[in-house]
Amino acid sequence: MKKRLGLDYDQLFHSIPGNYIVLLGDDPLFTVLEASDSFCTHVGKRRDEVIERPFRDVFPLSDDKESNDGTRALLESFRTVLSTHAMHDAGVVRYDMQMPSDGFVRKLWLTKNYPILGKGKMMGVLMSTEDVTTLFNPDQYASERIAYLEHVIEINQSKDEFISIASHQLRTPATGVKQYIGMVLEGFFGDITPEQREVLLRAYESNERQLRIVTDLLKVAQVDAGKVLLHFETFDINTFARGIIRDNKPTLKRRKQLLKFVPSDNPVPVLADPETMHMVIENILDNASKYTDVGKSITVKVIDTRDDVRIAVIDEGVGVPDDKVEKLFGKFSRIENELSTKVGGTGLGLYWAKKIIDLHSGDIVYRPNQSGGSVFEIVLPKRKKV
Repeated sequence: MKKRLGLDYDQLFHSIPGNYIVLLGDDPLFTVLEASDSFCTHVGKRRDEVIERPFRDVFPLSDDKESNDGTRALLESFRTVLSTHAMHDAGVVRYDMQMPSDGFVRKLWLTKNYPILGKGKMMGVLMSTEDVTTLFNPDQYASERIAYLEHVIEINQSKDEFISIASHQLRTPATGVKQYIGMVLEGFFGDITPEQREVLLRAYESNERQLRIVTDLLKVAQVDAGKVLLHFETFDINTFARGIIRDNKPTLKRRKQLLKFVPSDNPVPVLADPETMHMVIENILDNASKYTDVGKSITVKVIDTRDDVRIAVIDEGVGVPDDKVEKLFGKFSRIENELSTKVGGTGLGLYWAKKIIDLHSGDIVYRPNQSGGSVFEIVLPKRKKV
């Protein structure tokens, strides 16, 4: 096979120090044509385990993509050399190998790959590698990583504290503005003209949006900082959900949407924090309404199973594209659709709701509605899991 390159590499590879192998260029398997003695020692293999074997036989791919990503990186580098006819610096690649004396070890290679040209044609690839594993001190790396993580935690805590303080400071004057505008609208300072009322109503609505944003930021800062205190009580989820439906029916009626409630056949006691649970269900219900056109219906259903109770909010809205589902519960994540620009929002509601349900040892799951729209299910265990 070596004659196919038209060169004699024996003397070269046994006289030049360094870790080198030559790979056949027109072979998609990158069969190894020659290897220096130091390379074989370097990788802990006999020459007959390296020569005239496909590269992936010498360095097999692992089922664990994180384990032997070095093989993938090198194969990609070889292809780059073949396509560009130029040297490619693969940088530091990692490979986990079984060494005869040391067992399973991780190696770090500084690797460069060169084209071998003959008669104007691409004949092969020369791989030159240097073991730089010893340059990475594990103890030093661990201490630096710990210091870095502590720094990140400190920055994150400072960020949460800033958001919390800023939210409190913003909320106080915004609440005052809301009260004063409300007093003017109620006629405490005399009659106002229809034109003035229209302007004041717009100001009131803008102030309401500002307060909602501040509230969302404050809630998320508190839950991220671990400052949400839950007070668990046992209550019937049917009665609880029916109350939320009653409170929200007027809002959905103004939006010309039909709100239905389907309780379970029997009372279902759950152990949960009523205040935050009310906010979570209301948040998901409001989301369903925002992303559902007028004239459509929204159903809230209580499902009693052997191990848990589920509160399903089923809408006939725009739904969620398959490639966006994984972003649903992300922080500041908003899914773009024909209604998203109209309804606005911070992208924090579902993130916060998921965090609260996590604190209840439960879950929120999404699935598409078969007839169009979305289904969000709040899953609560029947008994609290510690």
